[in-house]
Amino acid sequence: MKLRKKLILILFIVFNFPLELKAQQKILYQIFLHGEDSIAIYSELTRYISQKTKKNYISVFEENSKSAAQKIFNKETSLGFLCSGPYVIYRKDFYLEPLVTIKPIQDRSYRSYIFVRKEKPYKDLKDLKGKSFSYAYLESFTGRLIPISMIKDLKEDPQKFFSEITYSKNHHQSIINVLEGKAEGGAAMSFVYEHISDINPEIKTKLKVIEKSKIYSPPLFVTSKYTSQKVKRKLKDILLNMHKDPKGKEVLKKMEIEKFVEIKDIKAYDEIESVINSVKEFLP
Repeated sequence: MKLRKKLILILFIVFNFPLELKAQQKILYQIFLHGEDSIAIYSELTRYISQKTKKNYISVFEENSKSAAQKIFNKETSLGFLCSGPYVIYRKDFYLEPLVTIKPIQDRSYRSYIFVRKEKPYKDLKDLKGKSFSYAYLESFTGRLIPISMIKDLKEDPQKFFSEITYSKNHHQSIINVLEGKAEGGAAMSFVYEHISDINPEIKTKLKVIEKSKIYSPPLFVTSKYTSQKVKRKLKDILLNMHKDPKGKEVLKKMEIEKFVEIKDIKAYDEIESVINSVKEFLP
């Protein structure tokens, strides 16, 4: 009987605790601010958090925004770094709670860039009517939804405006598509465009930005409402104080972020929701 009770106790522990433990040891990244360099850079952030918490956190990368939100909701991970658009789209359905946002380095901001090859005569978005265009992905705020909103502001039909549309799956590839002549124009997140421009001279010499959208509230770390308050407080404290720590500052420099900051006014993201609502018929 004693042996049976011990076995029952062991089975109870095994089947009831792992999910919570796993949730607290994964950090999900949906947004890729640095193109193909993002995985290496975010892995450094995860290692930094692991060292500070003395827990073995691992990185989870999920470009599909709905899948990312679902993973957070399902407690597969308790912390996620999301683009502002997907956060706004899914925050109510999947009970996403904002933790901290980023303060970009000087001269960087969160907006959409419309770009073409330099030798092309196009001066603004309306010049691209009837041309081929590269979007990022369906729910991308800066890589698709903002440009659609801009087209609607021109009193044009977004479904008929371009002669051909390519979905590149990410901002980096949209830039490459235009660079390689696979599309006449493209849209991408400003952070990605600026980062790739800094490391790839061809972007500056062969491409030009012909339109910039207004600035919106930047990407953010979110948690599930099911994440314990203790875990939330600890992770928030680590992120908010990274810029005061030499090792943390080094990681932030690679991320091209000055520091993580409190989200003082969550209503600032309502402006993004207004744009998304104005083009909601184009959401999947």
